[in-house]
Amino acid sequence: MRMPAIRRGLRGRLAEFFDWLGDCGSVGFVIGLIAGGLLTVLAFMHPHMRPTADEVLWIILILSVFCWLIVVFISIVFVRLQLRSVMAGMLARSILICTLTVLIAHILGAYSYGIVIGILVGLLLGFALCRMLGERRV
Repeated sequence: MRMPAIRRGLRGRLAEFFDWLGDCGSVGFVIGLIAGGLLTVLAFMHPHMRPTADEVLWIILILSVFCWLIVVFISIVFVRLQLRSVMAGMLARSILICTLTVLIAHILGAYSYGIVIGILVGLLLGFALCRMLGERRV
């Protein structure tokens, strides 16, 4: 039996971390990073932002669709998965992660920390979905 190569440096440690998370954990991270990053950019553009309930729903909808399109594009172009095999699962993950990210940032009033909230929500939900559904594939 062959011994696995020891990965060194930051890149190697990140690769080991994402291997441990699994594919859907990595997808959760990407969705959380995009959604949280866009919330943080929005907060820096409008420092004293406090959106109404309607605006929060529009933010959730727009972020969910945008994140879904980006992750489906990555899955099809770079990972070479078929469109019909990733559409529904990615949409559900995008809606869930974006909704929780926006709602937590809204409740706490911490839109400027959206990237941290998004990454944490994406990692936790992605990891939980991998473990609950027993998935390794996206």
